[in-house]
Amino acid sequence: MAVFILVHSVETLCIKAVSDRPDYLTNETFLDELGALMQGYLQPAGESARATPKRATGRRRNPASREITTSS
Repeated sequence: MAVFILVHSVETLCIKAVSDRPDYLTNETFLDELGALMQGYLQPAGESARATPKRATGRRRNPASREITTSS
């Protein structure tokens, strides 16, 4: 059930970003928040984790290189 909830949450956020806020797709904060959502949801109870996962600095992401698909 955890996978179902997490997959549909992330999928919905991505679909809404594509349709309502395309600028989020190139926003590092949005990507970090998605990572934090996944990590926080899957983190075992009682274990501490960083508040927000951070990617290595100095490396730029190329959002055009990632394929975004939606299922109808």
